[in-house]
Amino acid sequence: MAADLMQIVQKLRNKHGELARRYSEAIGQRDKALKRVADLEYTVRQQERDIERLSQQVEFLTVVSTAMPDRDDVEKSRAILSNLVREIDKCITDLTE
Repeated sequence: MAADLMQIVQKLRNKHGELARRYSEAIGQRDKALKRVADLEYTVRQQERDIERLSQQVEFLTVVSTAMPDRDDVEKSRAILSNLVREIDKCITDLTE
């Protein structure tokens, strides 16, 4: 009977040791997971800031490209100005004669 009791106590000690080892492993894995989550949250916040900054740049570039005249508009404006200068020269010539 004493031997059986000693075997039961030894089995309980072994199970206790195994349980303590598994618990330590679980704690280590949990700590690694928490660190990973914190790193990922930091990365997400950083990427959100980058997205906001890039969205703002896209908006600025959209406004600038909308405000910039295209090549056809520039050529039309030059042609109009050239015609106006010719008309003014004609008027000046008429006035001096």
